[in-house]
Amino acid sequence: MNRIRSLTLLECEELADDVANHIHHNLGRGHHKLYGVPRGGIVPAYQVAQRLESASIVQNASEATIFIDDIIDSGITKKKYFDNYFKPFFALVDKGKGKYLNDPTWYIFPWEGTEESSIEDNFRRLIQFAGDDPTRPGMLETPTRAAKAWKEWFVGYSQDVNLKVFEDDALAACSGAIIVRGIEYYSHCEHHMAPFFGEVNVGYIAKGKVIGLSKLPRVVDKFARRFQTQERIAEQVAEEIWKTNETDGVIVFITGRHMCACSRGVNKQKMDMTYCAIRGKYERPEVRAEFFASLEHK
Repeated sequence: MNRIRSLTLLECEELADDVANHIHHNLGRGHHKLYGVPRGGIVPAYQVAQRLESASIVQNASEATIFIDDIIDSGITKKKYFDNYFKPFFALVDKGKGKYLNDPTWYIFPWEGTEESSIEDNFRRLIQFAGDDPTRPGMLETPTRAAKAWKEWFVGYSQDVNLKVFEDDALAACSGAIIVRGIEYYSHCEHHMAPFFGEVNVGYIAKGKVIGLSKLPRVVDKFARRFQTQERIAEQVAEEIWKTNETDGVIVFITGRHMCACSRGVNKQKMDMTYCAIRGKYERPEVRAEFFASLEHK
């Protein structure tokens, strides 16, 4: 997972100083009407207003001359307000520029509570969005369980797998195809955040050395346990093996069943998908044919 950092109140005050100075420098020292973007921008708006020579907080977005939020992350909120009101938009943390540019950190602000409570609150809002009551007995502990599940489902972002390569005299003549079949994987599609899962079959042509057997499932999990596409998983696994420079060819054949197609949209429960990533000698049709023939005898 991306690293998570809880900001202190003092740090937020220092960031509010920076925003106020930026407003004074770029927009002048006249009277400014600040609107705190719900929910995260309300406290920062008051923090910034206290540091401006002349400012007031407005409750209606149409009355604002400046919009304030706690963070500009994807930029979607900023764009929405700018498109609707054509007014300047500032945040304590702006990942679109400066020292926070493209920063992958998940920031927790003091008014959001702890790291756990902040994430769990997002799940409570999702439960409400779905139409259920997060306070009813059956759902009370669901946000906590969901947060723990997400850490496990997306552990691939923090995994680092070293593809251990073994060599000894007995393996010096090893130059054949090594095939590992039926590696199960579980992932989530980056388009709908829905699960997809299936099997990965890996083949590589050894050059006198072999890769540790347990490392191949680990490298599959490294790339699968993220927001992904099925094709990218295969390409990333193939490239990870290929860049060891210890093989003459790599092939990764992946099958998958996608819940975004099974449970919504076209609603085709029996449909699955396959993809094949190839490197080196596996680009030759006859070499690929040997690989697929071995899968038929599973």
